[in-house]
Amino acid sequence: MWNSSVSMKLGVKTTIQTGIPFIFEGKVEISAEFSGQYQWGETKTTSKAVETSYQVTVPPMTTVIVSLLATKGTSDVPYSYTQRDTLINGDTKTSQMDDGVYKGVNSYNFKYETKSKPITA
Repeated sequence: MWNSSVSMKLGVKTTIQTGIPFIFEGKVEISAEFSGQYQWGETKTTSKAVETSYQVTVPPMTTVIVSLLATKGTSDVPYSYTQRDTLINGDTKTSQMDDGVYKGVNSYNFKYETKSKPITA
């Protein structure tokens, strides 16, 4: 992902000096400023919450500890894409890019362990 920001600033400054009999002297200054900023290599992150539930019955005077064991898998998948940039002068530049990487994470194989312990007074 990339961002670009382009700005142009134009300015006009006018100075007039006059006197009698209507003789004047003038000056006009014109200025232009152009700036551009480009940021490459930013990351777009999308996340999805995964929930699981486990129901447990707790008898009176008992402590129950529930542990969740899960498998976590990760992947890095490279990909290529075509990038088309429209330049300030209207020309289009097309580039074949091979620098994309999709990073994925997944959790699965949820297993619960339950341990009960009587509460002694």
